[in-house]
Order: sequence, then structure tokens, then C-alpha cells
Amino acid sequence: MAEEKKQKFSLFEDKIAIKIKSSLESANFDFKTYRNNSMGLSGKAPWLVTVRAWYCDNLIRTFLAQNPNGLIVEFGGGMDARYFRVTEMGQKFDNSRWLMLDLDGIVDLRKSVYDEVLKNESGNFGNLEVKKCSVADVPKWSKIIDEILKTEKRPILFTDMACLTYIEPDSVNTIFSKVSTYPGAWILFNTLHKSFLETAGGNNDEHAAKSNWKWLVDEKYGENPLKYLDDKIKFRNEFCVLEKCYELRKLRSESVGEFEEWKSAASEVYPEIVKHGQYFDPSVADLGYNLHWVIFE
Repeated sequence: MAEEKKQKFSLFEDKIAIKIKSSLESANFDFKTYRNNSMGLSGKAPWLVTVRAWYCDNLIRTFLAQNPNGLIVEFGGGMDARYFRVTEMGQKFDNSRWLMLDLDGIVDLRKSVYDEVLKNESGNFGNLEVKKCSVADVPKWSKIIDEILKTEKRPILFTDMACLTYIEPDSVNTIFSKVSTYPGAWILFNTLHKSFLETAGGNNDEHAAKSNWKWLVDEKYGENPLKYLDDKIKFRNEFCVLEKCYELRKLRSESVGEFEEWKSAASEVYPEIVKHGQYFDPSVADLGYNLHWVIFE
């Protein structure tokens, strides 16, 4: 995220991520080892995380342009600086309200890091609140939201920061069912296809992270992973993250050879990527990592 601004055809600038990276560099953080140990899923498509952020940021801006007093609920926000990117360090959408939910340890870590990187910032960030709450604890987070809605009438947009993958399928169904009860609610979420269990990590698959994946889908690109809520869905759209990564890699490669070399390496994790030629067509070879935008009735 911190490096995105330096890339050709940059998608955005993340000032907070740059500050965090600088702070970690001062502490001699080993970025090389971190990258080498990263999951093949992101390692072979290095802009996967930034593309996901870019897409969700833009949809949240659209939502807030239509609903200036909207409530943004982030499931599993972690260290992400979306609030600061979308509001441009608190200068925009000052009537909105933001609620980030994550596990206790992550919230504590976030606070220690953000207290440091924001100490010299003069912006007003009072409309951002970070709460300790697992996304799987539906009664707890729904109570927090309901308390807000008792006194403030706000449209809601929920966004999943890829944490649903780590939750049991029955609990995920409960989460979506609850979200669907909020009138007109938007939700942005990721899906991973079950095929990733075989390919994630590439040829050197020693990573344990995928053993924690619980919610994986059978549906391919264009198919609805929320069929059981179909009667409550007003609008549904899908975005193929790898399609944008493919486009960026092509634009940012110095030569055709460099692009083809990446494509060959990426095929360790995404075998069907070799089926794509000059243009990426998710209907021809679905690589299984997609973002969904759903609006409920």
C-alpha cells in the first residue's frame, strides 16, 4: 500500500501506510523476509491488496456521495487506513460515521501504531470509532449498530476486509442474513474459490495460513454466492480482482518478456492464467478471487 504511489499508473496514495512503513523501517523491520513469507496468493499478484482497496474505496466514495450521513462498518479492518484515504485525512465526508471492528489484539496493535503516526496530524478524526469485536459475534456488533441507529438515522455500508474467509460457513450465513435486515444496506465482500486450497502458496507451499480458511465458495465468476438471500437482494455486481492486477502488471512491465515471465510465475498459484492473452477475460478462465457488491432491499 505504501509503495503504490511510486508505481506507474498509480491507483492512489496512502499517506498513513507510508508513515507506518517509515516507522517500521526505523525499527529495522525485515521487509524482505516478510515478502518472501507472504502467501503466494498476494506474492504472485503483488497489487492484489491495492486493487481490492482501490475498488472498495471508490464504491464507499460513491455510497457517501449518495448518503453523506452514511455509516461505514468495516469487518476486520486491521491496520488498514481506508478511513484516511476516503476522507482525505478527515477533510471530506465529515457527516459520515465509521465503525471498525476487529479482534482485541489487533485493535490494541492498531492503537499503538496509529497513536504514533497520527500524533502530528491536526485533522479531526472524531467520526471514526474502532471497537473490539469479532465479526462472528453477530449479537455484539449488531447491538453496537442498533445503539447508533436508535438516535441517528443512517444508511449503512458494510465492508469485509477478507476476514470472512476465516469464519465457519454457518456463521458467515448468519452474518449475511443479519446484514440483509438493515434496509437498503450495501455490503462489499471477498470470495475465494475452493480451488485455492490446492494452489495457494505456489510450488513452495509451506504456508499454514490457508489451513485457517473456512469459508470458500463453489460459485465461479458471475454466479451468486448468496443464493439463499436472493429474494432480499436488490442489486448485485462482481469485480474480478485478478483482471485489474493483470492489466496493471501489463502496463507496469518494461517489456513483453517481463510480463510473460510474471505470467509464468503466477501460474503456480493461478494455473488458468496462461489461458489469458492480450486481454483478461474472467468468463474464459475464472481465477477464483472476486469482490462482490450487493445492495439489499
